[in-house]
Amino acid sequence: MELFFHPEIYEDTSVVRFDATERHHLTKVFRKKEGDPVVVTNGKGLEWKGVLSSIQQNHVQQKKEECIQHEVPKNQLHIAIAPPKNNTRLEWFLEKSIEIGIDSIHLICCQRSERKRVNLERLHKIMISAIKQSKQFYLPQLHPIVSFNAFMETLPKPAFIAHCQDQSKRHLSQFSFTEPHTTVLIGPEGDFTPEEINTATEKGVSAVSLGNTILRTETAGLAACLTVRLGQYRILLENN
Repeated sequence: MELFFHPEIYEDTSVVRFDATERHHLTKVFRKKEGDPVVVTNGKGLEWKGVLSSIQQNHVQQKKEECIQHEVPKNQLHIAIAPPKNNTRLEWFLEKSIEIGIDSIHLICCQRSERKRVNLERLHKIMISAIKQSKQFYLPQLHPIVSFNAFMETLPKPAFIAHCQDQSKRHLSQFSFTEPHTTVLIGPEGDFTPEEINTATEKGVSAVSLGNTILRTETAGLAACLTVRLGQYRILLENN
């Protein structure tokens, strides 16, 4: 099953007309023909199924057959990450974390951050491509960059801050992830400052380790995603 994207389809939509990007994918990449079944999502949980009813050079149309509105995933995973200096590393993190399963990405600007601006439009396109590739019906929310302190006022809890400072910390895998929301903070390549770590812990954020080696920012973010999702999957197996 190939999955396509259209941001403005709803359960009562009967006909979809695709934009230039999806027309190219449908007709040139996948070589779809009139009458072929196609599945589309709006990134908000909708699985919209239909058949291609018209294919022209500048016009591709699909008629609805059925649709399913999937429930919002439980145990939401949020990663707050300081964008790496090399923007392709952030793009890699978005792609891989979405494949694993992430619900929102918060971009934070820390005291040691080297990148303070990102191209949100480009990142959004990468995220859409990732949900299509991994066949997911919810597009994670990408939040614009805010300061570390501003994010600390609104972060979903329980929350964990992964840092490399030499102090006693439990590994992230030693925690249980049974709450509706789990947030992990990942710092810049120079790590969080002691001041930022103290600010977080004073607000009830648990300091954690991701292992004995020093990880790049994007690797740490992905390691956190894997750790949380595997922990949640283990609990699910134990309860069944």
